[in-house]
Amino acid sequence: MDPKILQFNAKFYLILLISFALGVNNYAQINNPEIELIDIKQLHGDHKNQFDLSGIVQTNNKLYVVANQHWNNYIYEIELKGDFWNIKNSVPLGLTDPIALEGLDYYNNGFYIINEKGNLIYVLAHNGKMTFVNVDYSNVESNLASHIKNAGLSAIAINDQDTLLYLSKRNNSRYLIEVDLNHGKVNELFDVPESEGRNFCDMKFENNFLYLLDSRNDDIIKLDIKTKEIINKVSYRKSSTTLEGKILEKQSQFGAAGALLLTKNEIWIGIDDRTGRAPRTTDNEGIGSVNRPAILRFKRPSWF
Repeated sequence: MDPKILQFNAKFYLILLISFALGVNNYAQINNPEIELIDIKQLHGDHKNQFDLSGIVQTNNKLYVVANQHWNNYIYEIELKGDFWNIKNSVPLGLTDPIALEGLDYYNNGFYIINEKGNLIYVLAHNGKMTFVNVDYSNVESNLASHIKNAGLSAIAINDQDTLLYLSKRNNSRYLIEVDLNHGKVNELFDVPESEGRNFCDMKFENNFLYLLDSRNDDIIKLDIKTKEIINKVSYRKSSTTLEGKILEKQSQFGAAGALLLTKNEIWIGIDDRTGRAPRTTDNEGIGSVNRPAILRFKRPSWF
């Protein structure tokens, strides 16, 4: 055979092999690779009431959480110690509305808190002053009613680059709400593509990407907020909801994911205690008894 043809064939198959390898790598990323569990931190001490961890944020090197029972009328400052996390300080909110606090973010020196009951958005300033974000849904009202009905708000994230606010509603479609924070006007109601998610229970914004915690599919979606395209997904299923996993023996019997935090090298997922019984492990790595929700820390992939 002509040496030039042999050389061409060799180059062709090399290019094909490289393309296949890159394709497999990209396919693996899009199709929910499992993230590696670092450790489990559980709320320390005895607590009479159920503590449904539903939002977490880090600001000024401090950690804050909210929970969604009516007695959790606070923002809680927490700290990690050993195998546990502790409530270091409780900041009373003094809310008189019926409450089920479902999300927490921080922007412009204020905590943004959503209340599932009444679809309310509060802003707590550092001076203790409480205000509301009044959202005008009029330009998407008909779509809102048909797509996500009247479910309560379940997650909030703030785009500090473009002064936008994102909201999701519980146990419904994949639709997210984008709000102009300066004017309180809904810009658009958009669908999250290529996702079977129906329960975006928390989300965070970072560098033009929206990270969505889907507690129904046990994964986290990385969404390009400009193109509305899914860039990557990661899964935490093996560490959370299967018999082979480290935390939950039966998803219907124990808590579910309710809070998301991203750091430079880690992903944190808060597991609530909605059934009155805390998560427990199937081996000796884990966590204990009643009313003690957990924070799972994972290694964050460099591409995520």
